[in-house]
Amino acid sequence: MERRREHRGILDQSVKVTLLKAAKPGVAENQPRPIPQSFIAQTIDHSGRGMRLLLPYEVAAGTTVKIETDDTLFLAEVCYCNRVNDERFAAGVEVSQSLQMTTQLKKLAAAVSGTSAVRRPVAG
Repeated sequence: MERRREHRGILDQSVKVTLLKAAKPGVAENQPRPIPQSFIAQTIDHSGRGMRLLLPYEVAAGTTVKIETDDTLFLAEVCYCNRVNDERFAAGVEVSQSLQMTTQLKKLAAAVSGTSAVRRPVAG
């Protein structure tokens, strides 16, 4: 019997995960290698409030993360992280914020800040 409140959709894409705030010092103390601040992960599935990721590192529950796709940014908290095999971990995250159309926002920010290709001459 399905007990989920929301439908889960399959999502298979590479994302950039950035650790923002560890739940506790020494995240994954049993980790054989240090965890970088940012790394590439794979999405497995998603729902309206969360997603499941396949990670190359164990990340402690409660850790705040930023997840970036080509055009969307998510702020989320790790709910669980379980070993799948010797090299991968499955993590469930609860998304608290999302920002879409980040590519267009970057272009707009560049245009507003004057870093676009068109420059106005300075009156002298």
